[in-house]
Amino acid sequence: MLLRTGLIMIVFSVLLAAGVALVVSLRAEAPAIEGARAAETSTQENEFDPGKKLEIDDEPGEEPGREGLNPRSESTPRGEEPAPRKEKLASSKQKPASSEEKSAPRREGLEALPVSSADWPLPTNAELSRIGEPRYFDPDPDAVMTLTIEALGLYDVPVIDSSSEDALERGVMHVPDTAYPWDSADQKNVFLAGHRVGLPGADSRLLFFDLDELSSGDSIILEDRNGNTYKYRVTELFKVKPSDTWVADTLVGRDLLTLQTCTYPTFEDRLIVRADHA
Repeated sequence: MLLRTGLIMIVFSVLLAAGVALVVSLRAEAPAIEGARAAETSTQENEFDPGKKLEIDDEPGEEPGREGLNPRSESTPRGEEPAPRKEKLASSKQKPASSEEKSAPRREGLEALPVSSADWPLPTNAELSRIGEPRYFDPDPDAVMTLTIEALGLYDVPVIDSSSEDALERGVMHVPDTAYPWDSADQKNVFLAGHRVGLPGADSRLLFFDLDELSSGDSIILEDRNGNTYKYRVTELFKVKPSDTWVADTLVGRDLLTLQTCTYPTFEDRLIVRADHA
């Protein structure tokens, strides 16, 4: 009888010890699990999503295609038949750099650049027939550099560091407080804006009208006053809202040139071309 009672007590003691150990282990793991969940939630909440880059289609809301080259188009001019389009760039998403790495563009007025007006005359058939023909610009004493896009037939377009309408009428605007191509930083975003239509008779008339025709790998060249050239290759084409001023920010690991113009013929959104330093 004593032997049986002893065995029962030993078994009970072992089971009790195992139960206590299990409770202690569960209590120790609970804070760690909760901490991991909290960290994961915090990471998701803090992740900056600049928004989906849109395909430039005639049908708003259509989901963008896969990464790579996809055809895209905007509304054709009034009275004009749609011309064959080259392949365009698929949209992509990339986070901006940290606050320490961002450029600091002046945001006043950036949402309105480039200035366009629905009251301006739309391109005539004669003007449209000349788009793509070589356009050579005379030197401008106020230009900080020139822009050449051979694929669009643009050569030595004056780039003026000013947010004035006069700068846009004479050529291309370098948005003040954004980077220059000769800056020493490995990460930068040279931001230029130009007219899609512009005033009749102005040098910038229809300057960026065919900007959406650029394809992946097309060359864009900037040249400073000393004759130094900076070559870029087109990598992205998308449209954004005027309030999406993050397009002027610096991106991690990229030496960028960004071109901006208005969408056509509504002028309500912004067409963006990004090119990486070659």
